[in-house]
Amino acid sequence: KRNPDDVHVYFNEKTRSQALQLREELGAAFPWLTFYRPHEQPIGPHPLPMWEADFTNTKDAATDWAAVTAWLREHARGLSILVHPHSGDSLWDHTDGAHWIGPSLPLRLGMFRPRRPPAAPPVVRA
Repeated sequence: KRNPDDVHVYFNEKTRSQALQLREELGAAFPWLTFYRPHEQPIGPHPLPMWEADFTNTKDAATDWAAVTAWLREHARGLSILVHPHSGDSLWDHTDGAHWIGPSLPLRLGMFRPRRPPAAPPVVRA
């Protein structure tokens, strides 16, 4: 089954317990989300430790995305939270397609290559 969206909640030593508490609360509010073990070190494009949940089991991706992001905005506790799609273009997903709740973080994007054709360069007229 295709996963349309991911949630990443970032933490450090000081915010780890509140991030894990948010994980439990989000799971209780949206039991259809799939949760993965927390990563205690940066991984992939993610610059801080984080935990991840995905929308693989959603019945209605647009409605569920709106409900989850509204809930996260209300309960974010100042944490940095990234919600991004899976469009087939990971660079776009983590940049233009990214939805941040709380402070955004600089992701490590060097591993991604764009799949969409780049915009045409502007025409220079003399």
